[in-house]
Amino acid sequence: MRQLIALVGKDWLLHWRSVALFCVGFITLAHALTWLLPPLPQPALPLPPAITVPVVLSFVVTCVTWLVERERSRETFALLRALPVSDLHIVGSKYLAYVLMQLAGLAFVLVTTPVRAFLSPIQVATTFMGILAFASLCLAAQLSFTHRKAAVAPVVLLLVVAVGAARLGQSQAIVSEVVSRWRQPWLHVSLWAVCAVVALACLIAAYLRVRSQDTQDLIG
Repeated sequence: MRQLIALVGKDWLLHWRSVALFCVGFITLAHALTWLLPPLPQPALPLPPAITVPVVLSFVVTCVTWLVERERSRETFALLRALPVSDLHIVGSKYLAYVLMQLAGLAFVLVTTPVRAFLSPIQVATTFMGILAFASLCLAAQLSFTHRKAAVAPVVLLLVVAVGAARLGQSQAIVSEVVSRWRQPWLHVSLWAVCAVVALACLIAAYLRVRSQDTQDLIG
């Protein structure tokens, strides 16, 4: 446990300033768009999901890239392998560091925006879990690939989600069905379970991939 805490602390010391600046920039952008864009026909939403979803997921991709690519660029993965820590500690610390980043971002959003006026606590939790599942996929992709594939993989995932959401959003019937189900509490419990399974599966897959790589592959 001490090794895991030490590795997470290292990542936080390295990235907390960047995360803080990114959060401030995200909130500033959200307020600017709210002021610039015309009011939505749905008064319950301050910004259209077509804007908020890509921006939020871009935050995820950026944080994930910081956690992995900075290690590769500085070749500190080799140093981590030389320390008395296991590959599970290395992979687990990346996931835990990101979870703390997301929690910090959520706290900042709750304090600086009226999001609680638009989402209930259970909907906020579901949104958090969905973002965490997406981040888990991005982290697994970053840790599983090397060289250019590692940098491109999270961006490809972001584009797939953004394009898929945009295509589905063009159908009024689908949008109405999603909104209706979004208000049903039982759906959220199911989504939490699905997101937790996805995150755990990604953690296991990333660990198995990292364990099978030699150090030169990790820093390549």
